[in-house]
Amino acid sequence: MNANRAVLTAGVMVALAVVPGAALVGLGIVAGDRVLFRDGPVQWLHDVLIVVAVGTAAFGAIRARRRR
Repeated sequence: MNANRAVLTAGVMVALAVVPGAALVGLGIVAGDRVLFRDGPVQWLHDVLIVVAVGTAAFGAIRARRRR
């Protein structure tokens, strides 16, 4: 369990980054706010792209260090 702590923490951080954008859609529906309903998927996609870009850069850097 102790060895997998970094992996588990990374999963939680990804979820914390992505969930709020997705929650805006539901919030917009419940509140009847079309702006939130419209902008929720855009925010979610933006957050996902940031997570993927940073993750790709991090794994690329790790891979480059291991090749040296």
